[in-house]
Amino acid sequence: MMRMRLLTRCLPAFALAWLTANLGEASLARSESERLPEIAHREERVGPGSTHIQEFHSSGPLLINILKVDLSSTGVKLRAAKGKGSLFTGATVLDMVRRMERAGQTVVGGVNADFWTNSPRMFVPVNLFVSEGMTHTLPHQKLKAPRAVFCITESGKVVMTPMQAKLEVRAGKSRAIECKLNEWVTSRGAVLFTPIVGEPIPTKRFSKALLLEQMTPEFVPNRPARARVLRAVEGTTVSLTSGTLLLAFHRDQLSFARELRPGSELALHVRVPQVAEPLKLCLGGGPMLIKNGRVYVDWKEEKILRSFSADRHPRTAIGIGEDGRTLYLVTVDGRQPLRSIGMGLYELALFMKSLGCRDAMNFDGGGSTTMVVRGEVVNKPSDRLGPRTVTNALLVISEAKPGSLAYLKIYPTDELLLVPAGATVELKCRGFDQNYSPLKIADGLLTWTADSAVGNLVTSGSICLLRATDSPADGEVVATTCTTTTQECATARKRIRVVRIDKLEVEPEVVVVQSRECVPFEIRAQSGSVEVPLRPEMVELLFDEKKVTATLNQVCGVTTAATTLIARVGKVESRIPCYVNLVESRIVESFDSPVTATVYGTRFDKRKTALVCDPKRAHSGSGCLAFRYAMTRGGISKIAFPLNVRIPGRPARLGMWIYGDGKEAWVRGEVEDAVGNRFLLDFTDGSTGVYWKKEWRRVVAPLHKLVPRPQNPGAKPQFPITLRELYVAQDQEALKAQGELLFDELCAEYPPNSAADSTSPVH
Repeated sequence: MMRMRLLTRCLPAFALAWLTANLGEASLARSESERLPEIAHREERVGPGSTHIQEFHSSGPLLINILKVDLSSTGVKLRAAKGKGSLFTGATVLDMVRRMERAGQTVVGGVNADFWTNSPRMFVPVNLFVSEGMTHTLPHQKLKAPRAVFCITESGKVVMTPMQAKLEVRAGKSRAIECKLNEWVTSRGAVLFTPIVGEPIPTKRFSKALLLEQMTPEFVPNRPARARVLRAVEGTTVSLTSGTLLLAFHRDQLSFARELRPGSELALHVRVPQVAEPLKLCLGGGPMLIKNGRVYVDWKEEKILRSFSADRHPRTAIGIGEDGRTLYLVTVDGRQPLRSIGMGLYELALFMKSLGCRDAMNFDGGGSTTMVVRGEVVNKPSDRLGPRTVTNALLVISEAKPGSLAYLKIYPTDELLLVPAGATVELKCRGFDQNYSPLKIADGLLTWTADSAVGNLVTSGSICLLRATDSPADGEVVATTCTTTTQECATARKRIRVVRIDKLEVEPEVVVVQSRECVPFEIRAQSGSVEVPLRPEMVELLFDEKKVTATLNQVCGVTTAATTLIARVGKVESRIPCYVNLVESRIVESFDSPVTATVYGTRFDKRKTALVCDPKRAHSGSGCLAFRYAMTRGGISKIAFPLNVRIPGRPARLGMWIYGDGKEAWVRGEVEDAVGNRFLLDFTDGSTGVYWKKEWRRVVAPLHKLVPRPQNPGAKPQFPITLRELYVAQDQEALKAQGELLFDELCAEYPPNSAADSTSPVH
């Protein structure tokens, strides 16, 4: 039996920790008559002119994070980050933050930004993208109308408005041609490629390609850039380095190309008519939320479906105050009924208005919604796998010069830290200068003390472990350091409350897994009616590593076995049966019979959508279900068909074979439980969908991950359940597609010797 105490880096505390610990103590910053009544509100300075605000609202509930930035503060800059640094790459916001950290430049915080397309290449922003003195993308040709763009002008002014952008290339006094920018697949016209492409560019598909030298340091909208022809490209590919460009021509623009010789000079001009000044930074999104102080969600003008605006989802937004220098970056968590349900865009606009925004706009949301502050993800992304890989991000940078030690801070940052009786918690002390930039605390100069009522300390420099007492108590941990020269001291205090754990819940209650397969795992602790956030070091996991392995987030099968995983928090433990390769599977729908169901839904072409039984391409049995679909633009596409399959007993999960088309459609289901509550069942990861092509793959949907529908928030499924429908869906316009998926052998998977019938809820 392996004993494992999780001493990995602490996860950021969930806002309900300080909410439930500080009811009655939190400062209430807004009146009770406002649309979003506030229960808890805390603020923390995190950088020059930068404050992180976290709020929990009972209306919903809603968990909101705000990064408020005074752009006039010395050393404060805004930067746009792109994936892993090249055009066709994505990264999480946290990874982009880490990549941008360097000497003299610390990242105070940041949020995800634009929507993106994955066709024909991955992670291409759909709107205007300008950073580091270069224009990287123009608005995507699939956009039916100008979409909102956040920009910083040359004079430092913040502009948010729907924008158009066109690239003109002119040689001397000859005519100008309109040119595409960094578009990978084209068949007509001319294309300009810049170094952000980051990989060899195939030139054989063009009639002519010219290597250019960029003669001006910047290539930004509303300021013509100059370039000079170096030579014609003779090979099949070319790689660009800093200061070089590639201008490639299809046959229809050869007449312009023939006028150019080595040494010919070109003017490259990106025109954005909505703004007069050159633009130094631009990130797309949409729609607008506030214009000139008025709530104005212009989903119609930006050709965005009304349901996208009205439905509640996780959201990311940006706004500028009436003073023109106070910036607000906002995330609203969603799709988590017990924590935060998200907002519609009208609700979001009202909230941005309540902050004092003169202009505000929406960024990409849903599973993409992420906020990072001082190197930690402070919101709770809705994707079950954690923060999503996104295309780009807006970052707040501090270039303030390092100063002397002015402040200490003890992490986790909870105002009142709840610690289970008998458990261990890791505390970390960090030092900051007067600009809130982090400083290293010299070894041997930091001392830790604690009230004996709350426990004992084991210290090691800036880190200490508090072993909590076995009885509830309140107390304090104090960290102090003094300079060796001036003997000036800085002190940080952390309030500790040791609580008795009354209930330990795990999901799933029973783990059913295959060898080398990992399933999500979650542990929750309650003290009375208060949920106690668990950090990795508070949880002790005991397991036989020859049979399973486990962390706080997942359990993985190793070899065929029936075993027990023990999760212990202080003096309380839970035993979780684990079955590796021992599942009892029952086919509940073979898809062998002819289909008579009618397809229904939203945003799809009925003429190109069909549902038939296909006897020739079945994975097993005498047939499979062939589902041809055609999504249309203008909002969320959902194309469904009824199943009404009753699932007996209490299975751990549902499994199904899918023959993929690579179009990344989501495959989901609608479940109704024994008392009529409805739940979302997800067979595919929402951020990728069915990404495989021309092969069968088996997908599984854990039933402990059923998501309650808005009409019954917080409901737990009562078994038996009925799978009412299956559907494919997509909410990103750029990923809308026509395709065909094959479904076969829908199975319910049960732990060995499970009861045939059960009506108890999933805990």
